[in-house]
Amino acid sequence: MIAFFFLVVTLKLGQPVILALLLALLLAYVMDPIMMGLKKLGMHLALAVTFTTALFLGVFFGAGTLIVSNLISFGRRLPLYQIEFVRMVNSLTNEIKKIAGDNINLDFFEEIRKLPIGSIVIQTATTIASNVTLFLLVFLFSVLILIEKYNLPRKIVKVFSAHKHSKIPVILKHVDTSLRKFIGVRTLISLSIGTASGLVLFLFGVEFAIIWGLLTFLLNFVPNIGSAIAMTLPSLFSVIQFPGTPVPLWIFASLAACQFVTGVVLEPKFMGDTLNLSLLVIFLSMFFWGWLWGPVGVILAVPMTTSLKIVLATVPSTSRFTVFLEKPRVRRKRTGTERKK
Repeated sequence: MIAFFFLVVTLKLGQPVILALLLALLLAYVMDPIMMGLKKLGMHLALAVTFTTALFLGVFFGAGTLIVSNLISFGRRLPLYQIEFVRMVNSLTNEIKKIAGDNINLDFFEEIRKLPIGSIVIQTATTIASNVTLFLLVFLFSVLILIEKYNLPRKIVKVFSAHKHSKIPVILKHVDTSLRKFIGVRTLISLSIGTASGLVLFLFGVEFAIIWGLLTFLLNFVPNIGSAIAMTLPSLFSVIQFPGTPVPLWIFASLAACQFVTGVVLEPKFMGDTLNLSLLVIFLSMFFWGWLWGPVGVILAVPMTTSLKIVLATVPSTSRFTVFLEKPRVRRKRTGTERKK
């Protein structure tokens, strides 16, 4: 317990450095599949690193510029939607009061009008734009980690070559392969659902579809809860934009279909039991890392917990502890023939 206490204090005090390194490691695993593909095509390591770095820098610069400009426009328009939302809620509460009488008080919705939501969004966009130096530092770390990953196996074999029966090289290789598969597939699935959701919202004419697509991409790293929020928020926004029409219902149904395809069909097929985490474990990890590191901790909670599960499952002496992180298995009733066998 003392060791855990000091570990938490260290993570809290070292938040800027540790978060930067974790984000760099995550980005390195995202970039790794492209670099692996280039190396398999016979490209030299230095050339593959240069090409991958230029590709991701171009994507980040273009997407970042587009997202920041959309966030600023969204923040400027949001007060108008805020007023419309309050008006709709007030009319709804008046109808409820007519039915239930004046015994209930629903005036707390008026507090929504006082929230400076638009200025908060604009301030967020400005903060993102001003942290370009920090992003470049994280990106540099990720490139260095990516380069070192290809020298690390040889160093590990050299260090443990004296111990012929050592399983550490095999264990580390399995951990690296599993993490690469999980982070790569998870990012690809999140990117797919974010792009599909943004395209659906764009086709329906919902404003700021790029912002909602980005939000869906980020929230999809949080299973179950994130998917529900990613479907609900754009649908509520469309109620304000298209009042009195069935368009919001169609939007919600379309977003639910996208989530179903990725969450029920693609995710189990490509990820298997990797993300077989208990809902309680997901909640606790989000609560803990959110308290420790804020919104970034909430997004990183599930990837870090899944990485911990991969490490525990790979090491023979700790593999049995993964049961505490997994969903309870449903026991199938055996038939009479199976009992005789």
